Amino acid sequence: MCRCYSLATETATAAPVSGSTREALPTALVPKHYNIYLAPDLESFEYDGTVAIDVDVVEATSTVVLNSKKLKISKAVVLHTNTPGAYRRQEATAITFDEEKEQVTFAFEEEIPAGSTATVTVDFVGVHNDAMAGFYRSATTDSEGKKQYLAVTQFEATDARQAFPCFDEPGLKATFDSTLVVAEDLIALSNMNVISTTPFINAAGKKVKEVKFATTPVMSTYLVAYAVGDFDYIETTATPKLPVDAQEITVRVYTPKGQVELGRFALECGARTLEFFSEYFNAAYPLPKMDMIAVPDFNMGAMENWGLVTYRTTALLCDEKTSTANSKGAVASVVGHELAHQWFGNLVTMQWWNDLWLNEGFATFVGQMVTDHLFPEWNIFTQFVTSGGQLCQEIMQIFDGISYLKGASLIRMLNNFLGREVFMNGIRTYLQEFKFKNTVTDDLWKHLSARQELMFPLLLTGPISIVFGEKQGTITFPYDSSENAFWKLNSGASGLYRVKYTDAQIASIGRILKTNLNTFTVGDRIQFLNDGLALAKANTSTITDLLNLINNLDSETDFNEGIKTLGRNVFAPVVAKLGYEFPAGEDYEVAQTRVLAIGASQLNGSTEVNAELVARFNRFLAGDKEALHPEIKTVAIRAALSSTTEENAEEVFNSVLALLQDPATLPQEASEIRGVLGAINSAPLVDRLLNEIMWNPDIIRPQDILDPIAGVARFGYAPAVLRPALIKFFQANFKRAQDLVGEGGHLLGYFVHVSVFTSIGKDVVEEVRAWTRGDGLEGAELEQRKKDVASMQRVINQCLESVGTNTVFLENQLPALQSFVATL
Repeated sequence: MCRCYSLATETATAAPVSGSTREALPTALVPKHYNIYLAPDLESFEYDGTVAIDVDVVEATSTVVLNSKKLKISKAVVLHTNTPGAYRRQEATAITFDEEKEQVTFAFEEEIPAGSTATVTVDFVGVHNDAMAGFYRSATTDSEGKKQYLAVTQFEATDARQAFPCFDEPGLKATFDSTLVVAEDLIALSNMNVISTTPFINAAGKKVKEVKFATTPVMSTYLVAYAVGDFDYIETTATPKLPVDAQEITVRVYTPKGQVELGRFALECGARTLEFFSEYFNAAYPLPKMDMIAVPDFNMGAMENWGLVTYRTTALLCDEKTSTANSKGAVASVVGHELAHQWFGNLVTMQWWNDLWLNEGFATFVGQMVTDHLFPEWNIFTQFVTSGGQLCQEIMQIFDGISYLKGASLIRMLNNFLGREVFMNGIRTYLQEFKFKNTVTDDLWKHLSARQELMFPLLLTGPISIVFGEKQGTITFPYDSSENAFWKLNSGASGLYRVKYTDAQIASIGRILKTNLNTFTVGDRIQFLNDGLALAKANTSTITDLLNLINNLDSETDFNEGIKTLGRNVFAPVVAKLGYEFPAGEDYEVAQTRVLAIGASQLNGSTEVNAELVARFNRFLAGDKEALHPEIKTVAIRAALSSTTEENAEEVFNSVLALLQDPATLPQEASEIRGVLGAINSAPLVDRLLNEIMWNPDIIRPQDILDPIAGVARFGYAPAVLRPALIKFFQANFKRAQDLVGEGGHLLGYFVHVSVFTSIGKDVVEEVRAWTRGDGLEGAELEQRKKDVASMQRVINQCLESVGTNTVFLENQLPALQSFVATL
């Protein structure tokens, strides 16, 4: 699964789900195979279903306990062997639900004997909800403005139970046969290929068809997937050369009607990615097809369902000619991440969610690896240095930056330490031994011969004493002690640790940066800055060390040195040199340097850059579509919004809203526009944005409500006013957001995060904690408050920890910062 926002801060910790807190099912029954029959209905939004689960009975029991959530169960029957060759059929005498544990218990009159086999059959009715979880509904608008519905699934981590009763734990793998009954004019998709389609007239007199799918490999319930709707698709073939038994794979991209041409870039990425991983892992992709589908309403960025990967439209669709490099890079990276999961996560799966990093950390790293293979000019691993390592309710909260980014950084460090060949061979043997099984972290270590490390180590440099095992001695190595001499530890930033240099070493490094920037690689230059900021935050060095390094980077033009604090004095000269045009065939790095420099200059208050961007935006609105290259369109919109006056604010704001709602606006572009709406220089319009527009699903889908909040937090006209206001906004609208996007979901956690993360002050921490505790409430209101915040308490704690860290950082470093600024 791929996140859309980063919750992680360096101080956040990822507390695993301990064995004692697992809401695990009883161990009497072990599932082996599911037969699932569903009849989705896109008119009533209810569906009839039957699931028959073949189980081995390992302990005698008179009850069957399954996971179930928000399903109306009408009947349960168990058919089991009683004596050899004889079967006993029992209907449940009682059905009881535990809503908190999301379990249903079926009681039977007679005990089901140990050692027998049984089939548990349950009839139920489900709902196609609009909460982006379970078997839910989404909608798009056709060319005539009519709303068209589709049904799609999102089960990770614990929502398969919303679609059908099941053993909803990753360690309880089984095979699956699925049958969907759908309207005859709709397309039905699942993990496997269709093996039969039978048209008939149903009891309501409607023309429908029964679509049966082939049996899946052994897999976890959270990977089961369905999609039903009126889709277009494009197709290609992946032809991996390894392993020797690898078969051709049919690859398709499905989209709502009229959008399929935007899927061609992802289609090609998908086919080439499957070939790369099949060869890299030396393990065949075990399914005959790979479908990737764009879903208009989707909680996460994407989901790795085996053979049917679901994506947000922004994560799958782009225009190869007009989309920005960042947009295409995002599509390639997300496709790489999700298809990596087809092996690492689907073929081999963690035993329980506390080893989630096995899925997400590895997929993040090798997803970047395949992106680098397909697009070496992007220098993706240099960008990884910048972001990758710097950063049922409790289970959902583990999907944070610790699992994704720090896990990926650890894997990257192991790859660099062991060497590509050794690392690759270790992964190959790991996948071969555990394919179709579940693992824990130690299983991977055994194959990589590495040890687990949970925290960021800090490496100090300076004079050392060495003691030998048998006698004292001296180790001598040549070293130039002149003021320009230096050494660099953690070359390429491949190790997962910080390095603190002495003052003299920092001064030497600074002189080298000033006189010969390219002495250090881009990754090393980034690491100097990342380490400097992290150490200043930890109060183990002063902010002056970091600022002196930054001040020596005035010749920096590399895109990957995206440190916004460099400011106008660094970026404005770059804009003056590179200009605003993007010549055909221009080097990727040069183009991205221009994008970064223009954006940073505008954000840091360059009047010249801001004026040029506003002028270009006005020409664009007047019909000159060449005035704004797609790469700088969003920053020009941000400049126009932030430069408005009382007289023209509403006019400019409405023109941007019109662009947002224009059907010709690409999905990624729309996302970027939503993210800068908060830059409008008008208190009434910010209020309208937060309290009206962002809640209007005809303008902003529920999955996208965080974009405008983040825009206000990052680009708002008056941070001193707006940041406290966002705290109040979060408190007042938490329940509203919860009702909109569901309990425990990622979007709810991000709603908290984007409302709080830019704030500073101990009073902020206490205010939010008091709200979460329900101070001032009593009785039912207090209990409701506790229930409301329970699903996201861990995320709230992480946000407040970040606020507290930033507060202490400012208190500790403000005097040094003031002194440094006074010298400029």
